[in-house]
Amino acid sequence: MFPRHINPLQWNEAVGYARAVCARIFRDGGGPAEAVCAFGLTAPEPAADWSIAVDRIAQALRNLLDNALRYTPQGGQVGVRVMGRGMGLVVSVVDTGSGIAPQDLPRIFDRFYRADGSRARATGGSGLGLAIVKQLIEAHGGRVWAESEQDRGSAFSFSLPS
Repeated sequence: MFPRHINPLQWNEAVGYARAVCARIFRDGGGPAEAVCAFGLTAPEPAADWSIAVDRIAQALRNLLDNALRYTPQGGQVGVRVMGRGMGLVVSVVDTGSGIAPQDLPRIFDRFYRADGSRARATGGSGLGLAIVKQLIEAHGGRVWAESEQDRGSAFSFSLPS
């Protein structure tokens, strides 16, 4: 699960990769939500670049998007924001889905944890997706977090240092 094929990545490339991952997932149809790929572009320092394993970061973004699409009902929206903060990069997947109860938020990145215990593995996954996201991002020296309000949606974000 640790990064492979570390390559330097510049700002415009980071945005391009995020757009490509979103387009592929939204094109393939991941759920009932309206697929809205909204990018908030805030330019970082001009010299900033990131040494990352693009395939691993793409996997993390795919996991977040899959979850967002799965938990957002028909007529809801899923968006992606890519922002530069100082010399770092922040990517957020935001949805208008069912949200996460406050008592579940501290554990959602734990392996095998599923906030909705009534969901069967066949319909709700294994509870590994967010744990994988956390491991991939932390292996790059970044961090991952979530903010949510029940019945209003969630925002899952990760940051990567330059």
